[in-house]
Amino acid sequence: MPEVEVAEGMKIDSSVGLRKDSPLAKAGLKKLLPASANFAQNLSLPVDLIQIRSLATAADFESPDQLSDNSTSLIFKGDVNCEVSIRNHNDGCVFEDDGFSPKIEIGQDEVWVGVEVDSLIQAKVKAKANGLGVSVGVQTGADLITYSRIAKGQNGFPKLQDAIIEACSKFGVLLDAASIRSQAPGTVRITDTNGSVTIAASAELPVDLDAFASLRLPLDTPFSIAPSVTLEVTASLKLEGDLVVRCYRVDADTCQLGVYRKRGSTLKLSLDAGAGVSATAKDKDLLAQLLSKAFNASGDSGLSSTRYKELSKIFGDAVDRSLSIAMSASFSSSDIHEAAFLVSVNLRGGEPFATDQAMNAALHGDWTLLANLAEKKQNVTLLRDLTVETTSKKGLIQINLLGFYTFEQISSYLQTSTVLIDENGDLTITDEATAKDLKIVGKSYAEARDQLSKAMMDSFIATAVYKVIGSGLNLDINVSQCYFDYANSMSRNRMLSNLLLVYTLGTAQEGSLDYMLDDPRWLDHVAFTATVTYKNADLMALFFKDSALMTQWGTDELMSLARKTLASLIRPETNLEKARILALQTPEYWAELYERPAGNYAASEVLPSLIKQYAVAVHVDWMEITDWVKAILNVGKALADTLKVMSSSKAKDPRKDPNFKDARKNLANRLGSLAKSNTGTLTRTWGELVQFALSGQRGTVAIDIEAASQTRHLGKAAKA
Repeated sequence: MPEVEVAEGMKIDSSVGLRKDSPLAKAGLKKLLPASANFAQNLSLPVDLIQIRSLATAADFESPDQLSDNSTSLIFKGDVNCEVSIRNHNDGCVFEDDGFSPKIEIGQDEVWVGVEVDSLIQAKVKAKANGLGVSVGVQTGADLITYSRIAKGQNGFPKLQDAIIEACSKFGVLLDAASIRSQAPGTVRITDTNGSVTIAASAELPVDLDAFASLRLPLDTPFSIAPSVTLEVTASLKLEGDLVVRCYRVDADTCQLGVYRKRGSTLKLSLDAGAGVSATAKDKDLLAQLLSKAFNASGDSGLSSTRYKELSKIFGDAVDRSLSIAMSASFSSSDIHEAAFLVSVNLRGGEPFATDQAMNAALHGDWTLLANLAEKKQNVTLLRDLTVETTSKKGLIQINLLGFYTFEQISSYLQTSTVLIDENGDLTITDEATAKDLKIVGKSYAEARDQLSKAMMDSFIATAVYKVIGSGLNLDINVSQCYFDYANSMSRNRMLSNLLLVYTLGTAQEGSLDYMLDDPRWLDHVAFTATVTYKNADLMALFFKDSALMTQWGTDELMSLARKTLASLIRPETNLEKARILALQTPEYWAELYERPAGNYAASEVLPSLIKQYAVAVHVDWMEITDWVKAILNVGKALADTLKVMSSSKAKDPRKDPNFKDARKNLANRLGSLAKSNTGTLTRTWGELVQFALSGQRGTVAIDIEAASQTRHLGKAAKA
């Protein structure tokens, strides 16, 4: 008579409930010894009265490799540990609610008992270790779990020992379609391991491009650029990391099959090998699509073979990083297992061969066939596909092109440019001359972050000038600023900084979104995007308070607006922040700073001690604002002179007028002075916001805050 030792010296008859064809019986389960010494006295109690929720046990198997069945490519190695868990009506549901998976509620007349087997799994010779729902490497650890519904009988709930044997009998491993069809109704089989799955067979990737002029202010006819394009990927997307595969046999006809992100983990979503990033198929790869759709360029666009391959790899890396960031932001919480792909399968519907083929593929890591069946709307219903949510996001990939309008051919621009990828997957491409000026050639994005931040602010002003002058020369360009911030776990202060941006842009009332600061869901996997788009009339207001008369802003007007904008981005939560606000908001103190340009505030009889204590921070604020005011005044005067020359020129093309050439050269010199200023070095988003404020808030604003698996869309139309 087969027996299982469940306590020291205590054995129970397993022949009553443990089926001979069950995996645990085949593996020769002999011992299931819990670490708790009090466990033995609970074995005879009804299972619904057991207070212990989980018990780690030392298991002993005669043939543990039989857990995988001889038909698979897996071998169980080393010690096999087990755990028994119990869920009752007081727990509510078997699993935490992820917002996508149908709840498995626990009724008053049932309990659920879980049996978990943890082991090291190794592939057989020349075989890849698949067959668990996840494609894994040659050797990996895996937790194999089965939860079974134990119903209350006429005589009440069964004893704990009988419930354990029944749960052991229903234990199974997700190996193939046959293992799903043979799975008992009212059970959930789970694989918890590290590996990869293929989820999507095709996708569309939105790309936004922001082009900027050089401070050298070229006025040649630029090559065309589309500000937004969509790239078509006809190959698979791969999800990698700590994954949980779950199959719930709802009843005799239905199962729910899905792959989940494991709680507390971060996954990677990428284009699978051969997904169109290879440089060997230039008519199909992503870079070729980008060049064609964004720049109307064909083939390799005149790039050398070496440079093309280099850019193709860089762009592929940027796409992968952007996909992972966007996907992470789509998950609701890191505290629970959450479905990435989930379907409901009617096992008695559709074509059995096609259904089994799709389930077999899924349990070997390829879930695309199930997605295809779901599209046909026969016997497979899609409950969630995270890749659809991820790849459909506007501006999934952001490309900033600095010094773009210096060139007349895309090949000339890209051949010698410096290309950097930030932590969010955004690409910044800088022309050779600008890269040398910034001294970022050969540097990583992290090393060049500060220089690029300043360059983006300077380039925006140059592009605004280019747009204003270019409108009179029939040069049509788009001008916009895009801000993106993402964090797996965003700090309260960082989130506050983003919310202050929202308030200052006028898309939400001050304080109306502060609830996000104290709600953990809004600080988990947060993606924050803000875009401001400007028309020509909006940009004129950057330099002139009366555009028609080209009357410039006064120094005091610019200074007051800059101080107000910077103060709006600071909250008085520390003494340092209070000191900065006090200096910015008090005209008397600010005037005193102006009298002490070297920052020697200690001797001042006007400044309070708080400002003196934090003199360094206050002085940095003063320098940034002062330099910005000087730059706007200098550029504005030169721009006005250039526009006046243009309007009075008799030449058919003003660019050939010697007077215009002189005015343009002077304007370029004034723009060049921006590179020597301190603007753009201090508070995040200040540069974008002060320019928005100066335009009279005329730009069109669009903001997305994505977290807690939901998105807040905020917007503000441009002022007339």
